[in-house]
Amino acid sequence: TDPDREGEAIAQETAKSLGIDPIKCQRLLFYEITPRSIKEALSNPLTINQNLVESQLSRQVLDRMIGFCLSTILQKKLQALSAGRVQSVVLKLIVEREELIKQFEKKKLYILCGLCQVNKQKITLKQVDETGELIIYKEKSAAEEIKKKLSLIFQLAGQKEEKKFILPKPPLITSLLLFEAKSQLGFSVAQTTQLAQKLYEGKEKTLNVQGAHESIHPTYLDFQPEEIKSSLTEEEYKLYKICQFAGFLAVAPEVYFPNYNVKLKSELITLWSPAVPGISQLEAYKIEVQEYQENKPVRYNEGSLVQELERLGIGRPSTYNLFGRVLLKRGYAELNEKGQFIPTPLGIAVNN
Repeated sequence: TDPDREGEAIAQETAKSLGIDPIKCQRLLFYEITPRSIKEALSNPLTINQNLVESQLSRQVLDRMIGFCLSTILQKKLQALSAGRVQSVVLKLIVEREELIKQFEKKKLYILCGLCQVNKQKITLKQVDETGELIIYKEKSAAEEIKKKLSLIFQLAGQKEEKKFILPKPPLITSLLLFEAKSQLGFSVAQTTQLAQKLYEGKEKTLNVQGAHESIHPTYLDFQPEEIKSSLTEEEYKLYKICQFAGFLAVAPEVYFPNYNVKLKSELITLWSPAVPGISQLEAYKIEVQEYQENKPVRYNEGSLVQELERLGIGRPSTYNLFGRVLLKRGYAELNEKGQFIPTPLGIAVNN
């Protein structure tokens, strides 16, 4: 069973069912199905953690005292189906994010941009002040007034080199794997969970992916995804590549890449852009006022919602694929064309 409070409680109930004293029985703990890991577990047996067992029992009591009672009230008042200890928090996150988006749209902000093209490469210049801070306008008309005073010619005013360090990434944890699979492959949380479980169990000895509640990485880094592709389905192969790549990044040395910023001037305005080697003057084909989107809140999809739950310490990896589906089934939320959660009027009422 999983090395968490629920796993400890299941182990205790299993011991009782077998007529074994839970206090005296021993429990083996391993995170990967490999000879080395299992031998290590056999050499270091543990007892059932009674504190975790009591914690699981306390959680069950809370479910019955609060969740069941609250569900009854919702059914009477709103004809809603249920509330849950984690389900209600997930709904709260979705509703609060929607409120942030509405607040952002009410107070639109604007920036001035010069659009250039050099060697078929599009470059966007953004207005900044003398310290390099982006200038943001609360009123579009104010930005339009500055725009009228500008020419399309920008002269190189200065150049500096910045070192940007890219640090090694930590191995994947469950929430990050679910997020990456959603963003890179378009896999749902449920689909990724099922595929990861198959990789964890291993179709052959060499296919194991380390899992459970530790970080996720291949048990044998010397096997390239292409070498074992024939033993995997197409979806398993794609997910294994993500795990393999993350495993190598975790042990890679830190590297840095030079980044050049060019300061360009045109009468009353200064702007920054990526460096264009050998060019001291740029001519914009257009200067326009753009809506400032950088800090705009974005609706949750399955992957980003799981990451937020992980960050807040809510729920368990084994149940992450349930929360979104429950809200959709209850009619508390729906998905837009981008696969993002939008609360329904019923969901908002339940949350309130």
